[in-house]
Amino acid sequence: MGTCSTRSIGDESDVVDATNPITRRGSSVAIVTGKSSVRYTYSTASLNTRLMTGGRSGVCGLNNLGNTCFLNAAVQCLSNTAPLTDYFLSYDWKADVNTRNPLGNRGEIAASYGSLVHKLWCGSKPSVSPTRFKSRVGKFAPRFGGYQQHDSQELLSFLLDGLHEDLNRVIKKPYVEDVEDKGRPDVVVAAEAWRAYLLRNKSIIVDLFQGQLKSTLVCDHCGTRSVKFDPFMYLSLPVGTSAGQAGSLHRSLQEFTSEERLEGDERWHCPKCKKFRNASKKFDLWKLPPLLIVHLKRFSYTRRGVRRKLTNNISFPTTGLDLSAFCVGDDPDPPVYDLYAVINHHGRGLGSGHYSAFALNPAHNAWHCFNDSRVGRIDERDVHSADAYVLFYTRMTKQKKGRDPALLERKEGAPRVGPPSRMPPAAPSEADRELSTRSIGRSNSRRPSGNSVASAGDVALATAAGGAGNGGDAGGSHGRRRSSSGAGAAGGGSERL
Repeated sequence: MGTCSTRSIGDESDVVDATNPITRRGSSVAIVTGKSSVRYTYSTASLNTRLMTGGRSGVCGLNNLGNTCFLNAAVQCLSNTAPLTDYFLSYDWKADVNTRNPLGNRGEIAASYGSLVHKLWCGSKPSVSPTRFKSRVGKFAPRFGGYQQHDSQELLSFLLDGLHEDLNRVIKKPYVEDVEDKGRPDVVVAAEAWRAYLLRNKSIIVDLFQGQLKSTLVCDHCGTRSVKFDPFMYLSLPVGTSAGQAGSLHRSLQEFTSEERLEGDERWHCPKCKKFRNASKKFDLWKLPPLLIVHLKRFSYTRRGVRRKLTNNISFPTTGLDLSAFCVGDDPDPPVYDLYAVINHHGRGLGSGHYSAFALNPAHNAWHCFNDSRVGRIDERDVHSADAYVLFYTRMTKQKKGRDPALLERKEGAPRVGPPSRMPPAAPSEADRELSTRSIGRSNSRRPSGNSVASAGDVALATAAGGAGNGGDAGGSHGRRRSSSGAGAAGGGSERL
């Protein structure tokens, strides 16, 4: 793979204890991966110097094979996820492939995706065809076979879960019982639940993308309180029920973490009363991952079973997304994020619309529009639109909130093009300004809950706990009416109105 195949690992003196697999060295983060104690180190400067020497460095289009824009948009966002791409280009990821995992795809999803990423970053063509990759996706997920339009978020969910299982470093998964709170402190229960999850799930996907939710149920009749800590791959947030109503990411997060009532057919079976009882339920963010995926639930079902799109213009910050007010865990580092990619859905119908992607290319340090085979520069202000569907954020460290100096020099030559036709961008709301500027100091008073280590915005890598859970293996018992964590089966985040 030429200059793109340089391996970034330490020698034997740098091997890290697998029981505490995260270390820091300057602007890089290292994790233990592979079937032995191999050190995988990522830094933006490393990625930049390797990939700027040749190839397209990720500024490469994907040909539309016939209604495959949903796939192209998701792949481009993951391709511009710097630590994941560095893993596939610079590390011997094949050593992590788990062909014996019954939940995996014999390594074929990982192999086909890795090959496609290599073409996007190290090839010389302005666009490539994802034919083999699409074939493998259709093989293991027949719903994505053929040439019909599909939900890009559903494809993304399948792809991340497929990569996780193909690269799961746990060869033999032990049986693990659900962790009960039994009146113990949250920090103890959360750590135990996360350790139990890691007994079955260890991969680069867990390290980068997964977090942990706290859900609390309280019985109205006897006051019994039940707390669960479930893993999640992404947050699916409501955008409002009135079409065209303007909103903000801050407002969506408020609604997601607000208390809701379980009554009627949705009553909770109280373990103390031994009966179905009215109850209250509340979600809180406990552990946030280095890379946070936010799914805006734009598609919903009407009472007649018709799927419709909510075209609400949701404003969201591109820098300084501060989630301190929503995170109740004891993370020592403030949960502050910068945007680096967006999946857009254009049009009013899921089957008749079109997908494109905006991404901050880590080698060029410039925003680009990826519209199938067409790629071009855009300004950061063009990233905001009512078409935003899935948002990708990278976490900043407490030590450094700015861009990596190694990326300040842009590589010229890419044409500037406007983004696809869409509604005018919404001006940031007061709520978003508050979300972006809120003091990050409030989280410093919290005590650490386990081995959580955040990564720099352009250096985002794993926490020792990673961030919890993939889709298929999570299964929390607090049945979610507002199902929004991505902890269940992969889906489009639809809800009945």
